[in-house]
Amino acid sequence: PAWAAVAAAVAVVAFGVARFPPAHPLAKGNSYVVLFYEDSTYRPAAAGHQAERVAEMARWADSLDTHGEFERAGRLIGAGQLGGLFIIRAADDTEAARIAATSPFHKWGGHIEVKRFVP
Repeated sequence: PAWAAVAAAVAVVAFGVARFPPAHPLAKGNSYVVLFYEDSTYRPAAAGHQAERVAEMARWADSLDTHGEFERAGRLIGAGQLGGLFIIRAADDTEAARIAATSPFHKWGGHIEVKRFVP
């Protein structure tokens, strides 16, 4: 199914984050949730190419971690178009939107939503 692409990518990234704590201190600012939706515009990976998407999402997470902008990732299980999420750090709403816009998910269709996270 279409949701499996993002779910697999996020699961691999989440495993890496759980197993290897962030190498860099978190950036100052607020936490934001980046939500990945697999709506009618989402294009799943071609057969046999899922690992490429997983690797691309993992590289993106690594690049965010280098700047202290990556907190964690997770996947969502159940019906619906929401396939996964990242929690990032940003100075403000504008910076969070800029960071989310760098996600490779945009290339595959669907849409991304950014919300401030308050624990």
